[in-house]
Amino acid sequence: MSDKIELRKIWKVFMSGEEEIKVLQDVNLSIGKGEYVVFSGPSGAGKSTLINIITGLLFPTRGEVLWNGENIYKFSEDERCNWRRENIGLIFQFFYLLPDLTVFENIYLAGWKKWGKENAKLKAMEILNEMGLEKLKNRYPKEISGGEQQRVAMGRAIINEPSFIFADEPTGNLDKKSGEKVIRKLEELKEREKISLIIATHRLDLIKVADKVVYLENGKTSY
Repeated sequence: MSDKIELRKIWKVFMSGEEEIKVLQDVNLSIGKGEYVVFSGPSGAGKSTLINIITGLLFPTRGEVLWNGENIYKFSEDERCNWRRENIGLIFQFFYLLPDLTVFENIYLAGWKKWGKENAKLKAMEILNEMGLEKLKNRYPKEISGGEQQRVAMGRAIINEPSFIFADEPTGNLDKKSGEKVIRKLEELKEREKISLIIATHRLDLIKVADKVVYLENGKTSY
């Protein structure tokens, strides 16, 4: 079966006192294996909320997120965590590395449950070499640059060989040169591993090369 994510009539409504804030309204979307998808739109339009709903981190107010036809929000919490670990890689604007772990340990820890201790160590070292981070393996996040931290976060996201990688403004905290390196590496991984790459971004250069662009504004989507 070719992995596929489908959104059906997704709404997300938050309450602010007596006021309803409709962050997402009736979103319908399909993302297939190997697609390059960009979520675009102004700040506060719901891009991060949409990613969190698709990846099982935030319940929608109503609607369904289907993985190969199954609604992930009918999974138990443990089942949803296992599904995400097996199939989804997540990269955020704020790197969220564990400060008390080394570069190597941040990547290794994400993979040990799936691969076991020794295999996860081997995979973590392969990723460090792939990312050009092997000389930094024993450093802590505070001892490396923002661009290097984001590459560590990418390594953490790919160690379990996911089918889909979601990157939420992955270059937002980086200078232009570091941001370009991160995007090039993501695109290389997409082509080589045939993964689906979904990026929330304002960058026009990424919008131009995407297979599909989802524009969000005022809670609504256009394509």
